[in-house]
Amino acid sequence: MQTLDQVLRTIDPIEAQQRATGKNVNDLSTDLIADITKKSHTTIAMPRNFFTEGKDIVIRKHHRFSNMLLHTHDFVELNYIYSGSCVQHINGNRVVLPSRSLIMLDKSITQSIEYMGENDILVNILLRDGNSLNSVLENISSSQNIVTKFMYNAAQIKSIHDNFIIFNLNNNEYARKIIECMLLKGLSGDIAKNNALRNLYALLVPELTSCIEQETINFNQEKEDDILPVLKYIDQHFKTVTLMQAATHFDYNTNYLGNKLCAQTNQSFQELLDNKKFSMAVSLLKTTNYSIEKIADYIGYSSTPSLFRLFKRITGGTPREYRAKHRE
Repeated sequence: MQTLDQVLRTIDPIEAQQRATGKNVNDLSTDLIADITKKSHTTIAMPRNFFTEGKDIVIRKHHRFSNMLLHTHDFVELNYIYSGSCVQHINGNRVVLPSRSLIMLDKSITQSIEYMGENDILVNILLRDGNSLNSVLENISSSQNIVTKFMYNAAQIKSIHDNFIIFNLNNNEYARKIIECMLLKGLSGDIAKNNALRNLYALLVPELTSCIEQETINFNQEKEDDILPVLKYIDQHFKTVTLMQAATHFDYNTNYLGNKLCAQTNQSFQELLDNKKFSMAVSLLKTTNYSIEKIADYIGYSSTPSLFRLFKRITGGTPREYRAKHRE
């Protein structure tokens, strides 16, 4: 089995080409490159196709021996400097990142990366922003942890998204070990690695608060926009909760809460509930031998046709087909 150091220091084909030519070999789709060539702007909008079905966290090694062009992305990104150093331009500001530093970037940041040599190793940790990742942090107080606030803000439609935080992990060996476990798992060929990455991410977040080196934060502070407790409540009671029950619990009018959820998450209460049920069903299909009937009962359905309708709508197939495909 290769060690993480071997995996990261191995020169891949794109790096070999960049080292030979001294030019950036962009590994984006040819359609996107053609679109960039036609337009006068020089900022790339990175695609979301990294996040295939069932993936909340994607790990990618940054290609060395070239500059990275100015770009934006509509997901949250963490850059971990495993070795050497890295110079980035964040919203026009030059930032120097030494070894064992981690930068967390909101989804509307503009970013470019200067030339990185052979010993300069950066790994991208891409996070699908939204409540799917917030749900794994439900035992961490959002009022005390800046990372949970960051991720919650990133999930909101109307918030400002130009935030970034720099963490120095030199004095937190535990955080470094968790990060390195994430990198090794994420770069492996394990098709069921998403659950492991989510669990490691939940262990990492509490450690980061003590490692903050620098931050530029512009969160939406309006109290009326803080619906994280409602989202946690839905996650915790997804088997049986109704919109009326949630509204009663938080002393809201039912219509008001429904509209509030739509405005802040761009999803209805039923969509949030269905997504949670689907996520749980997918996890059980991949990791257990439970029957379809037992899975339907576990996620709160009184009969299997409801589960089949959910999968038909989201995947176009059946739970059995999903299990067969992903277990292969």
